[in-house]
Amino acid sequence: MDEVQEMEVKVVSGPPAVAPDRLLAEIERDGVKGDKIVVPGNVVIENTEFMRGHGTYIHAGKLCASLTGTVQQVNRLVSVKPVKSRYGGEVGDVVIGRVTDVQQKRWKLDVNGRLDANLPLSSVNLPGGELRKKSLEDELMMREYLREGDLLSAEIHEIRNDGTVNLHTRSLKYGKLAQGILVVVPPHTVKRRKMHFHSLPCGCAVIIGCNGYVWVTDMLKNDNDGGYHQDLSQLIPLETRKTMCRVAAVIELLAAHSISIFDSTITLAHDLSMVVEVKELKIPAIAAEIALAVVEKLQHERLAKSISEGRAATPPRSMATLPKQPVISPAMQPLHHPIGRDRSGSGAEGPHPTGAASHARRPTSIITKDPADLRFQVKMYLTELLEQLFRANGLISIGVSGGSMPHILCDVFKTMENVKWKRVKIFMVDERYVESSDPQSNYGQYLALLPPPIQESLVHVPILETVQKSAQQYELVLKQTCQPECIGNKMPRFDIVFLGVGPDGHTASIFPGDKLTKYDPQIVGHLGSSWVYPVLDSPKLPPKRITLGLNALRVAKNTAFIITGEEKANVVKGILSGDTQYPAAQVRPMNHRLTFFFDQGAASKLTPELLRDDSTKKMLNGQPQSPQNMHQTSPPNSQMLRGDHRQQQQQQDNHRDRDEPMDDE
Repeated sequence: MDEVQEMEVKVVSGPPAVAPDRLLAEIERDGVKGDKIVVPGNVVIENTEFMRGHGTYIHAGKLCASLTGTVQQVNRLVSVKPVKSRYGGEVGDVVIGRVTDVQQKRWKLDVNGRLDANLPLSSVNLPGGELRKKSLEDELMMREYLREGDLLSAEIHEIRNDGTVNLHTRSLKYGKLAQGILVVVPPHTVKRRKMHFHSLPCGCAVIIGCNGYVWVTDMLKNDNDGGYHQDLSQLIPLETRKTMCRVAAVIELLAAHSISIFDSTITLAHDLSMVVEVKELKIPAIAAEIALAVVEKLQHERLAKSISEGRAATPPRSMATLPKQPVISPAMQPLHHPIGRDRSGSGAEGPHPTGAASHARRPTSIITKDPADLRFQVKMYLTELLEQLFRANGLISIGVSGGSMPHILCDVFKTMENVKWKRVKIFMVDERYVESSDPQSNYGQYLALLPPPIQESLVHVPILETVQKSAQQYELVLKQTCQPECIGNKMPRFDIVFLGVGPDGHTASIFPGDKLTKYDPQIVGHLGSSWVYPVLDSPKLPPKRITLGLNALRVAKNTAFIITGEEKANVVKGILSGDTQYPAAQVRPMNHRLTFFFDQGAASKLTPELLRDDSTKKMLNGQPQSPQNMHQTSPPNSQMLRGDHRQQQQQQDNHRDRDEPMDDE
């Protein structure tokens, strides 16, 4: 028995071992081309007719970068904007500062910049919100208003030629801060927006300073005294304090992974983090998984927006360079979060600075809110895969199953108007031994629900005089229709397979206890045995069926289970526990991507304790627990897809898929 390969942790960013564009905050990466991101020593431009700007120098007649950043060009002036630098500020920025000194008619504040900022006495609201000319008495009472160490929110009013920043707090929303948590993040990770004061749905509030200081508090003040009168004896409830601590932790998490900080990302990261305790957010393995889930969700939102606006649904380059990771619907708290760590909280492999990933990819679980959310998530999943497959392949093969699946998938297919369906073939994973006009026919259901342009993509399962001959003929159809790499003794490499699960744990037409669940090496490669099987005594009507075997299902490049209904909750729990009495649990990942889509009923029995068990970890790594009569092959390692090597890695994956043996059972 080969050793089960542990999960590997992918680090989103963190110098020096990161893709160059990951050094930029997500908002700054939008529209930035890869060749415009430079590090010291890179040649910016070879044309000497351009003028040298900040961050550049001339070497051997070429203009080179002297720092890490993005290339900026204004007419003939070329400069490099640094990725990370001290905060300079812009007029109108909302900032948070700490009083460092009280001087004549002004306070000096640390705003995370090169110089301390000035807050003139004439630019503040007096207690009570009174606006009047300041007197000598006001100057004598300056320390009564603000003293050294006090925090306050303000707005940049003016930036002088020497870089000195002048602030003001004339609006009542600005003023002294108390009873909260100050989080310091790199200024470049803060996304500039119209509003920087936010009351979050989780029950606390944040003030996001453009200078990298973020204030987390229980609520935004609505008084008119500028915050000068603070009742420090008032106790914030324990649950609110816990929420504030979690929000502060996820803000640090977002900053550590160069994800833009604004109200939406904070709320999303907070919801995704609810599966773990606050102290566990400091564990690099857990932080990396949550950060990647946030990025993936942002990607799907952008794809959805592109589709709704009728534009090409192409992921932004900043997102396309990331490895694929879990997407968890915020409709409910995520239960399945493949963090891959032991009970002590340490990562199974620890943070991997080079971003290596195991060849067997980890499953993704998506828990949806309602049928509409389920269809939306499936559409996003399918849209992303088809975009990748159309660029790499000529013909796309999709396997679909019956049951309730036709209604879900047909609803999704009909909304995907931009898909080139002439380049897609849709195969039946299983079929009932009935004519296509029979209501029980899976092919007949798809034919009735799909419009004519998509109907042409359906591949009919031939129904002959016996179910055995039908299975043999369908296997010939698969061999003739699938790509050349699938012909011979290899399995048919479907690009995408959609499977369902019955209340008894069956998938396709493979039922618990059936001989099809037992691997027999003597029949592999024989017609009608290795690809397609006849079923003569199905527990469900009709008893005669035609189904793909586990051999073929296990080698699909992308597999998605769509499981709905509370009556299947115990089966779902067993599948994720690696209980191989369920055929669905034996469809394990083998060099492919496995995704589970659940509704709330199907996921109702999933618990964090279950998903942290060793048996679950083995299942999540693509190996069922103690399978019988199966030979397990430990897959080789491969480098994680990242940056501009995406196309090259895809070619290597395609080459490996053609060369590696498929009879892994």
